[in-house]
Amino acid sequence: MTSQSVDDFRLTVLNPGGRDPEQHFQETTGPGEGEHPPINFHGYAACTRGVFHHDPRRAIAEGTPVLLLLRGEFRASERALSRSKDGRSLFR
Repeated sequence: MTSQSVDDFRLTVLNPGGRDPEQHFQETTGPGEGEHPPINFHGYAACTRGVFHHDPRRAIAEGTPVLLLLRGEFRASERALSRSKDGRSLFR
C-alpha cells in the first residue's frame, strides 16, 4: 500500500464472513440507486469513496487501508487479520 494524500484517501471496510454484498462507493449515487443506502459501517466506506467487503482476499487486493470489523465470532476476523500481515495497513 502506498501513502495517500488526504484528498485521495479511500477506506476498505471488511466484515469477514458477513452477509452484505460487496459494495463500491467511488461514484456518488442518488436516492434509490445502488444496493442500499450507506448506513452503519457501510457509511465509513461511502464517506471515503471506498469499498465494503466480506471477502478478506478481495479487501486486501484493493490496496487501500482496511477497517476490520470484529464480529461476535472472532475466527473469521482473526483469519482476515493474519492474511493482512504482509505489509498492508490495518485499522481495528
